[in-house]
Amino acid sequence: MGTMDALVVACPLNPETRSLVNEDLLALGKEGLLLVNVARGGIVCLDSVTKGLKSGLLGGFGTDVFWQEPFPLPEEDPDKHQGGVGPLLSLQNIGYNILLTPHVGGVT
Repeated sequence: MGTMDALVVACPLNPETRSLVNEDLLALGKEGLLLVNVARGGIVCLDSVTKGLKSGLLGGFGTDVFWQEPFPLPEEDPDKHQGGVGPLLSLQNIGYNILLTPHVGGVT
């Protein structure tokens, strides 16, 4: 993994793959690694992604799957976690390389 420019996650979510992409795995990559998750939200550890982006280990993160699906309605989300992506939206708003899209990529 130390020479990869990008890692695309495309595997099923099951007990063996839950949180598969975590700090330990990302630490094996080279600095600036681009991470794309098109599998399921639970495979990638959200805390590891946010830490990786802040440290520069990750050069960017793209996903069309989320940690809470479907997203809660605003009245069902008093803490404004926004389906688990609140921390990513905060980073995106200050310039981090993050792309969040709906899970309908084939329609575009």
